[in-house]
Amino acid sequence: MYVGLKGVISIKLIVCTPPKESKALLQAIRPDDKSSPPWLKIREEATKEGLVIEVEAPLERIRSARNTIDEIIEFLYAALKSLEQVSLDAKKIKEEEELSGSVAE
Repeated sequence: MYVGLKGVISIKLIVCTPPKESKALLQAIRPDDKSSPPWLKIREEATKEGLVIEVEAPLERIRSARNTIDEIIEFLYAALKSLEQVSLDAKKIKEEEELSGSVAE
């Protein structure tokens, strides 16, 4: 802890994704237990520009804030990889269905 630091650190993360994916990401990273320390403020919103996450904490808690941001980024990465895999799987299934449909004709 840094003694004597005053003020607030505010960090905004923007993940530029289509609205549908932004909503899915928001649901994937939002914790089941919404309780957080009273000094930590986290706001998330799915917008037309993408997923916006804001983290705000007192400067004396900067290390804790950084740990929180690192965790959010890890969760986002995992969720994005999952969405990517689902999209690839859906595309593959569609292609296979189109091929099998054209063979049956």
